[in-house]
Amino acid sequence: MSTQNLTFASLNAAKNKITGQYGPGTSYGRIAFGLGASANDFKTAGLYQVIDAPASLTQYQNYTGETLVVDETARTVTRSYTGTDISPAAARAIKKTELAEKAQVEEQKGVVVDGVVYPCDALGALNITAAIATQVKVQAAKVPLKKADGSWADVTQTQAEAIELAVQTRRNALATAEKNHTDIIDALASTAVIAQHDIRTGWPNA
Repeated sequence: MSTQNLTFASLNAAKNKITGQYGPGTSYGRIAFGLGASANDFKTAGLYQVIDAPASLTQYQNYTGETLVVDETARTVTRSYTGTDISPAAARAIKKTELAEKAQVEEQKGVVVDGVVYPCDALGALNITAAIATQVKVQAAKVPLKKADGSWADVTQTQAEAIELAVQTRRNALATAEKNHTDIIDALASTAVIAQHDIRTGWPNA
C-alpha cells in the first residue's frame, strides 16, 4: 500500500479537497522535513497521512471520482476510488480480446501424438500438410516434422497423416470452444455479467 503525506485546509475540507502535498525534503510553514522524515514527523507537524486503498476499479469500469475517509485519531486519510460500468458493447470487446488471447495460449499447447507434442497453430498445420504432399510426390520413406519444442522427428506417411488428423481435430475443437464462448458473451446483457464470464473453462485437453 503506497502512502503520501498531504495537508488539508480543515478536517471538513479533507473530505473533498487536497490543498498541498508534502514529503521528505520539503517544508510546511516553518517546519522543514529532512530526507529521513517519518510518518510520525508529518503527523506531529499537523499533516495527515493519506493512504491509497488497493485499486478497486477494473478494466470494465470508468473512473468517476474518489472517496476520502478521515481518521482524526490516527491522523490518516484513506482514499478509495469510485467508478461506473462501461457499456456492454465495450465490455464485450474487452472480453473477446481476452478470449482471443486465451485461444492462442491453448493453441500453443500443441497436440500429443504417440507421446510427442506437435504444434497445432496455423503454420504447424500447414507444414504437416506440405510434408505429406512432399512425401507422396517424391515417394520418400520418411519426412522430417518439427515438434512443438523445436526438435525434429522423422515420420512415415502413415504417421504424418495421423498427426495431421490429430492437429486438425484439435484445431476444430479449439475453434468450437472459442465460438461457444463468443456466443455466450454476445448473449450476455449487462457489463457486470460479461466481466464475470469465465473464459478459462470449456477447452479441450491437448
